[in-house]
Amino acid sequence: MAAKKAAAKTGAIAPIRDRAESPRRHYLVTTVTQKEKEAIQKHCDERQMSVSAFLADVALEDAQRASKKLEDQEITITLKVPALDIDKMRIFARLEDKSVEDLLLELLQPSFQKRQTVTALEMQTLRCWLSDEEHRVIKKYLAKHRLSARNYLALLALKAISKQ
Repeated sequence: MAAKKAAAKTGAIAPIRDRAESPRRHYLVTTVTQKEKEAIQKHCDERQMSVSAFLADVALEDAQRASKKLEDQEITITLKVPALDIDKMRIFARLEDKSVEDLLLELLQPSFQKRQTVTALEMQTLRCWLSDEEHRVIKKYLAKHRLSARNYLALLALKAISKQ
């Protein structure tokens, strides 16, 4: 009788995440383009970790960091606007005793608060599995800031990859 051969392990060897207090039964789904999915998978393969663990780690890190006061960040945007419209912006800003930057920020912020994200791009899904406590922390953070896990997790993952 021949001896049984040990089963070969295949796939990425992922470092084990910290043990959770409860089984990881909850999951969050995020949508990404094919190019973004490949970048995330490449990042995870290089670090020998699962996509689920990576997404969960960046989401938990962001939710825990958010409890601390975050500073405003400044961005610079260049727009091509007709000269007459620029003059109108300056007039509106002057009449409200504001800078053009403050006026534009005031006009943009309400749309950020209520806008639903919709796209015509072909999207693929990625999941991260979470314990009861991890799920509660992340869902509470997303609800507080009116964010969609479907889009926000992808943004966090891509930001983490770009920092590397």
